[in-house]
Amino acid sequence: MGKIRILICDDMVGVCEGYRMHINMEKDFECIGTSYCSEDCAKMMKELKPDVLLLDIQMETETTGIDIIPQLKELSPDTKIIMLTSYGDGKYIFLALLNGADGYVVKSAYNDKLFQSIREICNDGNSYFKLNSEIMEAFKSEAKNVYNSRNSLLFVMDQMVKLSIGEYEILKDIYNNKTYKTIANERVVEECTIKTTASRILKKFEVESMKELKAILKELRLFDSI
Repeated sequence: MGKIRILICDDMVGVCEGYRMHINMEKDFECIGTSYCSEDCAKMMKELKPDVLLLDIQMETETTGIDIIPQLKELSPDTKIIMLTSYGDGKYIFLALLNGADGYVVKSAYNDKLFQSIREICNDGNSYFKLNSEIMEAFKSEAKNVYNSRNSLLFVMDQMVKLSIGEYEILKDIYNNKTYKTIANERVVEECTIKTTASRILKKFEVESMKELKAILKELRLFDSI
């Protein structure tokens, strides 16, 4: 087996060069490139197809490294992605693993811990995951659904509190399957006024149709106890 070909992506040049130096000191490793932003990282992944990518979590944004993992996996499916983190924050590590990362190391680890992680992951002996692969995939899928649901709830609640009293009451009526005409008659206004309000509500929730919004509200059960 030849050397393990490693690509490094971190927005700090010093970090990249530090890793490059230590990696090239190992007989079975070779640093084949460094990139300092997500765009260049994607290009190099496509061109070089490294065995391992050391990927920083925070670059252009706080979670850029996490967000681009699915794209990078599409560009080079066989590449093992190891996240570089200085956070010590389980949430970021957890999200990275859910998005498809193969492992993580603390950013200051230039030592045997980093090298051991790379070798284990490349040899399919990843110490992070000892579970059966099917069980792990099921866990990842379910965990991601839970996280997305939580995000949806936070977003919807944030928009709910921004509604005017009139918008809130009209949304509740629509949720309860009242027609625009019925709502207009009850409020003694033109039906077009209700439609305009409904359009404004859709815009706030960033959805295309009231049917879609009702489905979201139904799933989150926000009106069930009201």
